[in-house]
Amino acid sequence: MIRLPNQKTLAEILPNLARSDKALASLASVIGHDHMDAATEMMCKAELVGTLGDVLHDHFAENINDKADEVWGGSLTRSYYGDEEASSVIIREYEGVFFIEAWDDDPIQYFSSHNTCVDAHLCLDDESPLPQDLPRCHR
Repeated sequence: MIRLPNQKTLAEILPNLARSDKALASLASVIGHDHMDAATEMMCKAELVGTLGDVLHDHFAENINDKADEVWGGSLTRSYYGDEEASSVIIREYEGVFFIEAWDDDPIQYFSSHNTCVDAHLCLDDESPLPQDLPRCHR
């Protein structure tokens, strides 16, 4: 598993989602309004504890992956024993949470800002061109 600078766990990005009306409404439709105070408190503390923590984890892991919008797409070229192979890379965003879909591997999750996600992309391949209108960091 690749671990990149500024990469966060699902628990660590929960405070971002706690500030999103859309994310909270989606959660309320699953757990009901009676449990929202406890869920929001857990999200703000970046904790996943007990049964409610399991529900939060499953709900947001699914929603982030299923409902994220593509904010950039391109390709990386990797070398394997002298042969080069181009693979697609997509940066996706759901309610302020970003992740990278790269190669044919699992998504590289999660980032709390567009810039940290772009930085992670640059760590994957410093030579990969990004559109001029996409913020560049630490290049």
